[in-house]
Amino acid sequence: MEFMSPEWRRMLRFAIAEADRLGLRVSVNLSSCAGALKGPWEVGADAPKELAWTATSVRDPRRLDCQMRRPARPNFHDIALLAVRPSEAPSVTNPVAGNPMTTVAMSETWIVDVAGTGACVAVEGEAIDLSEKTDAEGRLTWDVPEGSWTLLRFGTSTMAGHEFDVDVLDPKAVAGHFGRMGGAILKDAGPLAGTTLTHFYSVSWEGAAPTWTPALGKEFAAYRGYALRPWLPALAGFAIRSPEASGHFRRDYFKTLGDCFMNNFYGTLRDLTRKAGLQWHSESGGPWDRKLAAFEHADQLAFLGRNDMPQGEFWFPGRGKMGRPPDMNRPAAMAAHIHGLRLAARVRPSRRRLLRRHASEPQRDVVAAGRPVPRLPRPLPVDAPPGRLRGGHRSLCRRPPLPALGPQHELESPRHAGGGSGTRLRPPHNRGPHRPRRAARRRTGAHRPRGRRRSGGARDHALPRARHRP
Repeated sequence: MEFMSPEWRRMLRFAIAEADRLGLRVSVNLSSCAGALKGPWEVGADAPKELAWTATSVRDPRRLDCQMRRPARPNFHDIALLAVRPSEAPSVTNPVAGNPMTTVAMSETWIVDVAGTGACVAVEGEAIDLSEKTDAEGRLTWDVPEGSWTLLRFGTSTMAGHEFDVDVLDPKAVAGHFGRMGGAILKDAGPLAGTTLTHFYSVSWEGAAPTWTPALGKEFAAYRGYALRPWLPALAGFAIRSPEASGHFRRDYFKTLGDCFMNNFYGTLRDLTRKAGLQWHSESGGPWDRKLAAFEHADQLAFLGRNDMPQGEFWFPGRGKMGRPPDMNRPAAMAAHIHGLRLAARVRPSRRRLLRRHASEPQRDVVAAGRPVPRLPRPLPVDAPPGRLRGGHRSLCRRPPLPALGPQHELESPRHAGGGSGTRLRPPHNRGPHRPRRAARRRTGAHRPRGRRRSGGARDHALPRARHRP
């Protein structure tokens, strides 16, 4: 069943009507998958964007009249053409390199301030903006001053492989997505919108990490109070004015990405949802990957405040890297208290096998406490090939059809079959001629096999999505 297809929407109308009959309330995720903002349609210019640039070196006084090379990226649009002057640091050699008898004596001790690795290229003075000296085709006419210069052509392009994703830094793109998907769902809910269909929802972010949006220059000036364009070379590894000043700019740039993410994505969807008579809740406070530029300096409590009902996640103690359950619930509760919100929610585990045994009684009590929000998977096509598909708890694994079972066999789960992937068959008894007793296995060293673990000139550049440290 394809998401947002006529059949899917018919099933949604049935689910909302049935919830109304049973006195339940419904919340719908405004995305075709978990952890992103996307739908079953290409969005064109509203796709997420990243910053890219080319670097070209020129030297000596002369009149330059040439075509600036364009980055080989899809849907590229120019931002600025800037010229920077690299420092003329002399080359240093060691005339006795390799001689083990070489000795260096130092008669005093001193401290030297060294620039961080982010400022790998020194620049004398400031960048020169040559954007007005280029035509629409990117041809530059410029009288080159004396010395060596590096020409940086900055531009933006859509992120490859994210044609269905929405630029979450652009409020117009987010509003367009709400109109397409949210408008259709509201139409299907009819008079039950606001009474039975009470919330729209988004899970913790796991999607594309854009590094540019068309209005980022205006957003940067509004948030930080100075112009973005003259400092763009600092994102390409050049130090403008000083390494310290360039480091401050990079931090301001990353903070602006986070502010746009918080207000233009979560804030816009909250306002549009309220206008439609519903409420907005999301895991806007993570868990995040702090290596992403937008989240390196993000304020988690401020992000959670862009909800009518901030939401965390519940995990059992000791589950992987996620830590103890309160670690992802306390921020949602604190944000509700700070921002004057009446309710805070959390996603509960949806694996039934964890909740059906007597030994799980304490866990069941914890899961049922508070205001748990079960996360239900979307329907899976029965004829799809094997693979991983988002949905449910975190992901569902689609497997090939199981073989027919005879009266002498029963299914054994992968967890109890040694940790391997897939489902295998075993005889109905744990012991037999094919399998020694446990004590005998310990004496002989015949252990069950373990499952295999899955491993987890001119230059063209793109701004990495990981953080840049000054």
